[in-house]
Amino acid sequence: MGSSSPAVFTITNFDLIPVTIDEVSLQQSGSDFSITSNPSGTVLGQHQSADVEVTFSPSAIGVVEAMLIVGWVNAGSGTTSVEITGAGVGASGEPTIEDVLTFFDAAVDDGSLIGTGPVGSSAEAHINAMRHMLLLTAKLISDGLSDVACQQLDFVYDRCDGESPPPDFVKDGEGGGEVVAVLNTMILDLMINLGCY
Repeated sequence: MGSSSPAVFTITNFDLIPVTIDEVSLQQSGSDFSITSNPSGTVLGQHQSADVEVTFSPSAIGVVEAMLIVGWVNAGSGTTSVEITGAGVGASGEPTIEDVLTFFDAAVDDGSLIGTGPVGSSAEAHINAMRHMLLLTAKLISDGLSDVACQQLDFVYDRCDGESPPPDFVKDGEGGGEVVAVLNTMILDLMINLGCY
């Protein structure tokens, strides 16, 4: 935390008549996302585009979601919305195993990360197994066994990389956005920080 990250979203008019961008807004529970470049009032001709820049400044470790809403007017009017996701990590910007565990626990608690398999025992067992693998990694790192920790992290990554074999243990929950992708990135960054690669 302590740093921000901008992302650019492009609005393109694919209609035959001009479209006015009426309003661009964010729907969120906190204030982690902000619009830093707003094209409200811009008129777009056919195939013309305008950019919206959204900056993510996390206030805590974990997944944060928001909805970017674009209101438009032409012969009619309407809105288009896009779900956006950000992940707050430790102050250095380089995730620690504690950051990964905090992120994992928060995503499981809010339902944006769930276990694979049938709802119930199998899905819950996969979540518990993944958490235990992360806890073991934390213990190995604290004991100075970074080579073994790297092997464990590689095994954890294989269980959430979207490739088979081996089968994944976790997947995005309903409304979870790209939580597994964020988890993968955090694990890979941790492995790089530990010198695994």
